[in-house]
Formats: sequence, structure tokens, C-alpha cells
Amino acid sequence: RVPRLIAWWFSGVVMYKLAFSWTGSGLGGFLANAAQASVYVFIFGSAPGALAWFARRGYHLLASRLLPSTYVLMTLFLSYAGMIPLYGPAELALTPDARYIEEHPAVSIIAEPPDGAVGRSFTFLRQIQRTPGHLFASYGPSCGIISLDMLTKEVNHLHIPGLFRDMQMLEDPYRLWALNWRQADLLLVDPIEFEVACSVDLFEEDIPKPYFMAWNGDTLYLTNGTPPRLFELKVQVESAAGGPWRGGKAQCDVEVVKMVDLHEIGYTPYQDAIHYSYFHAPTRKIYLSVGILEQTYMMGLVEVDVDTFEVTGDLRLPAGGIFYNESTDTFILPSFYYDRMYEATREDLKVIRQFPADPRSFKVAYDKERELIYASSRITGSVRVIDYKSGETLHNLPVGAKSEPLYYDEAADALFTGGASGIVQIDLSRLLGPKPASADGETP
Repeated sequence: RVPRLIAWWFSGVVMYKLAFSWTGSGLGGFLANAAQASVYVFIFGSAPGALAWFARRGYHLLASRLLPSTYVLMTLFLSYAGMIPLYGPAELALTPDARYIEEHPAVSIIAEPPDGAVGRSFTFLRQIQRTPGHLFASYGPSCGIISLDMLTKEVNHLHIPGLFRDMQMLEDPYRLWALNWRQADLLLVDPIEFEVACSVDLFEEDIPKPYFMAWNGDTLYLTNGTPPRLFELKVQVESAAGGPWRGGKAQCDVEVVKMVDLHEIGYTPYQDAIHYSYFHAPTRKIYLSVGILEQTYMMGLVEVDVDTFEVTGDLRLPAGGIFYNESTDTFILPSFYYDRMYEATREDLKVIRQFPADPRSFKVAYDKERELIYASSRITGSVRVIDYKSGETLHNLPVGAKSEPLYYDEAADALFTGGASGIVQIDLSRLLGPKPASADGETP
């Protein structure tokens, strides 16, 4: 009876966290996502359900064999739903700065998750961008954007069905571009009015799973999930009445200029994704994260000449993310599966060292004045501060489960992240002291 009750409780929690988290509360919110939530019930609840079924019918030996998989699936779900970090509180307690957010003078929650579906969406935050007056966070599954007024701390919500994989803020004027991976849409959001200005159906351009953006003026280098393709697009934006767009409703159009499929040219035998990218304007090369490749956990850092769309170099290692450090002309490459980061030269794509880090720390920033690396991990629910020269961890700050996004505001000397605990700000001056003086004796 007890295993059956546990299985029913667990399935109910899965449905509640996943079906009611995105489109609203009540029956309407449930029906909008019930089919997808049912898939998650099957994924996460299959072992607990089978355990209850066997135990109910007296097959106790078979039921006991399902205990390990039940424990793993329940732990994965609790992490996925933002209830616990995957490593658990005990792992974080081993770090020097493992204190609750409320007890750390440099770490504060600037926006707690509100009640209802909008608050539960904080669990799935993915990207953070900002303007001088507002901070914007994308979330998914399903998807939408949360706007936080930095003065009043008022939270607004723009729900858009689908799943955001990338969101980037461009300036002059401020314009927020977002990729809806599930719906295959490229969206322009007016950050002032906080409304969708226009949307382009990329599926019509044979881009079924858009993943990540790299902008160069009105040229967009766009990666696709499956199949593993890189596109060069020309993007045109005009106001609804014609002329340059400065806000409000817009007319958007894209034209495919070039495309390369890394499976068709033989780089990878699989149809797996091109994930992240970085465009290096001085050399007109774009760098792509591709994989998984033939070997276990192996990913590819691929260099492509954007003038010819030919592969001109690659590096294979168990990494996954891409962060370009302009100060050193090197890449910081976080690992998806291992607790480390790699550093590789951009010019010849050679690994020069590795150092400890949390797995899946795909959001990375570099503080050039302090020579520090900042990285957030959705797995451990922490932000790690790493000394660049030595590779040693100086701080490991628990900020709440699923703290995936990270935004470094150099002018404010602050980091912004977020997850199940809310939107979190880390005051770097309080954590690390003032920035060091520059060569002319002034603080940068």
C-alpha cells in the first residue's frame, strides 16, 4: 500500500510541476500541457509505478530490484523540478561559502517567484539579458520571458508557447531577439513595450530546430539542433508603417544566404545538434559546439570560415559549452559530464590546461580587472568564482536549484542568476572587494 501511495504522490507532483507551471493555473493551464506532462510522468514515474505494481501483487524481489532506478528517477525529477540541486545539499555544504542566500552579505534575492504559474516558471530560467532599467529572463519548457523592473522590482510575464533556447539583447535601439526551438520561430521582442514586435517562421526556411544565435550587424549565424546545420541569414526589420524600426510592431524578414550540414559533409556520423557558437569578427571565423561524436561523451569545437562555409579546424574533447576570452584570445570550454573546464587557444585549437569546475557550467563570464572566471551550474545550483591564473576556486556560492543563467553587469559590478529561488544578484564588490586600480591609478 505504501509503495502505491508513493507512486501516486510522485506522479501527481510531476503533473503539477510540469503541467501547471507554464500556461497558467486551473483546468485551462493543465489541458494546455497535459499531453507533454504525461510524457514526463512516463519518463520519471515508470520505475516508481512498476515498483508499486509488483509490490502490490506480492512480487517483492522484483520490486526491490526497482529501488535503485526509482531512487535515481525521483532524484532526477526533484532536480529537474528545481526542488534540490542534483548533488544535493550535502555536497554544497563542503564548500567554504556554503551558507544560505539570506545569510550571505553579497548574495540577495531581488525578485522572489510570485504565486501561481509565473512563479513556478522561475524553475526553468535559461537566459538573462538587461537594459538600464529592466532585466529579462527567458524560461522553458513551454516558454516565455519574465521582465523585472530594477527600480520597483515588479515582475511582468510574456507567455509564448514553445521552448526558448537562446535570447540576446542588441542595442541602438534595444531589441531582444529570441529563438523558439519547439515552434521554429525567430522573435523580436520590444523591451520597452514588452511585447512581441514580429515573428518569423524559420521552418519555412528548412530550419526545424533553431538553437543559438551569433550576430554581426544584420547578419545572423544560426545553429540548428537536428540536423546539425549552420545557416547564414540576412535579417531585415522595418516598422509596421515602413522605415527604420525604433519600437512597437515591426515587419521582419529573413533570407538564407549559406548553409552547411556537418552530417552531410561527414564531420559527424550522427544527426546530433550544433549547440553553442561564437563569431570571431577579426578573422571571420565562427566556432561551433557539435556533438556527441563517435567516442563516449566526446564533443567537437569546430572552426568554420564564414566566407566559404568550409570547416577549417576542429578540437575534440568532452566539453560542450563555448566562452571566448577576448583578453587572452582563448576559449574556456565547460564540460557537460565532468567537473572541469578546458582552456584552448583560438589560433590553433590546442588545449593548454584544464581546471576544476562544476559540470554543465555553460554560462561563463570573465572579469578582466580582477582576472576571475564566473560560472553558474544548473546541476549543482551554485555560482563558482575561479582565479584565472591558477585555476583555483575562490568561492562556490549556493544560489538555488537550477541556477542556469548568468549575466555579468560590468558597470554595476554584479552578477545576476536565477532559478527556483528567484532572481539572484551577487554584489561582487561586497564579495571580492573593490576592483583593482588601473595603470593610471583610477578604478576601472
